[in-house]
Amino acid sequence: MVLMHRLVYNKEFTLVDVISVSMQPAGNGNNYFVVFKAADKNKKVRRYQALVWGNLIQQHNHGKNCHSKT
Repeated sequence: MVLMHRLVYNKEFTLVDVISVSMQPAGNGNNYFVVFKAADKNKKVRRYQALVWGNLIQQHNHGKNCHSKT
């Protein structure tokens, strides 16, 4: 979210708080609507909204030689 904003507007933000996240299935992935607070370089905190598409990647710890995809 913040990276996308940085790429578009060439500004860097620091994430302060995630207010809410909602998810809706979309094809092979999900749409995530995220509301968050971020601070700019002057430490001014503002509220932002972002719509992000992606897949949830599950991490597991079955051992270093495990080839399971679960």
